[in-house]
Amino acid sequence: MQTLFLHLRKGDVIVRDAEGQDFETILAAKDAAAGSLREISAEQLIANQRLLIDSIEIRDAQDRLLATVNTDETILPLLPWRLQKA
Repeated sequence: MQTLFLHLRKGDVIVRDAEGQDFETILAAKDAAAGSLREISAEQLIANQRLLIDSIEIRDAQDRLLATVNTDETILPLLPWRLQKA
């Protein structure tokens, strides 16, 4: 079990997770981050707001980046339409 931190990122702005959570594996942390990203994005869409998070960074207690869960990979495939990247 290790304590990992799920930091929210929008561009250069990071909202740091000060408490962290205990996870058995990095995959479990990625699953939790994806669920959080879906929940936050759903709340923003219901409120008719733009998506305000680009990704969730998973970091260890030494602030090493272990994984990133992106909005593009997590949210966009669930939408009934697809964005075309320029």
